[in-house]
Amino acid sequence: MSFFVDSKKSSKKTLIIWIPGYDDNFVHYHITEKEVFIDSNILYLRFSDYNPKIERSYKTENFLLYMNDIDNELKNIKFDQYEKVWLYSHSSGSLIAILYLQYGKYCNKFDGLIMNDPFMDFNNTQQVEFFLRHIQFHYKTWVFNNFFWRFNKNTVIRSGKPFNRLGYPIKNSSDYPYSVAIMLACSRAQKVIQNAIKPILGDFPILVFIAQGSINTGSKLDGDDTKKWIKNVSSNRKIVNIDNTYHDVFFSEDENIVDTVISKIKDFVYEERSITKLQQKPLPKIDTLDQKILFIPNIICILLIFKLIQLYKKPT
Repeated sequence: MSFFVDSKKSSKKTLIIWIPGYDDNFVHYHITEKEVFIDSNILYLRFSDYNPKIERSYKTENFLLYMNDIDNELKNIKFDQYEKVWLYSHSSGSLIAILYLQYGKYCNKFDGLIMNDPFMDFNNTQQVEFFLRHIQFHYKTWVFNNFFWRFNKNTVIRSGKPFNRLGYPIKNSSDYPYSVAIMLACSRAQKVIQNAIKPILGDFPILVFIAQGSINTGSKLDGDDTKKWIKNVSSNRKIVNIDNTYHDVFFSEDENIVDTVISKIKDFVYEERSITKLQQKPLPKIDTLDQKILFIPNIICILLIFKLIQLYKKPT
């Protein structure tokens, strides 16, 4: 399902591998219209669980499951024909990009990573973030199926509920639908970054754009959180704050802002630097809850059913 995006006047000096975020089922055409990567070929990745008929179709609960998908998409790429190969990612796609640069088969082919407002942390109150990070314990994530309570990764929970009903203060109260699976995938990837003792990509060059929002819209993510956790990604990092943008530094009515972003990207991509190529790490055990049975409630259900049978058979 991945495809090359036409880039105007492409001289094919650079290859951009584009990893989208959770809600990026469409191509951000402003990238090509503004000629952000004017002299590049752009490969836009879609993963095996992508369904164009379903809005927000990505349903993985662990981004490590995408490593093989990306390997398969890149295996036929002729990397030697390009002078530079860069990863470009947006939002939760940045979490996938960071994981791929650790565990991907072709991680040593890349010269750097560009992140557009990466999803490093949930931007909410402490209480709500606790629930988001342990969403598998929410009652809606378990469904009664074939006489057992099973985990259902496709359950959709809106960000404004049920936390407001429980009386918790909510920082980001937009009633935005998230699948349980994507919450688990994001929190698992964030945990890897946040628990890192040293930069997990060493001195690999990264360019990080932070969408600072505006007085009217605010910002979707917390820029301070992003700056805090990005230190655990690479010691060779450049962070650029972009005002008057909301969760995508290219979405701004101010043309000067977009031009600034483009200029920063070009300067960073074509800067002369020595790069220590990354080496693939062994893929860790992939933890999933998909179709797992909830043990204690099922035992209780079985005992209740057994008790009901006994009562039914008991002579009157």
